[in-house]
Amino acid sequence: MLDYIRYLNLDKKLDEILEILRAVRRKEDSIVGDLDALTAQVQAMIAAVEQSIATMNTLAADLTAAKEDPAAIAALASQLQAETAKLTAAITADNPPTAGTTGAASGGTGQPAS
Repeated sequence: MLDYIRYLNLDKKLDEILEILRAVRRKEDSIVGDLDALTAQVQAMIAAVEQSIATMNTLAADLTAAKEDPAAIAALASQLQAETAKLTAAITADNPPTAGTTGAASGGTGQPAS
């Protein structure tokens, strides 16, 4: 009889261990999903930064080439303003205001509040 009671206790403990392992596995699956989503966001950010750098380099080269042409310089200035506005909008859309900032998304600068 004592052996049977020990068996029941052992069986119960094994069931508890299995349930803990299942919970760990569910948490691991959740973490892997979060990591995949974060990896995708980082890749998108890297692509956006690289595109921004390429655009700035192109504008700088065009500006240097147009240094003797006021109309071309004015057109490049307009293009630069448009690209800056697009970049600002993209950054603002992906960065909600945090505590202590003025909140670019809500019309502030996104900089620390003074």
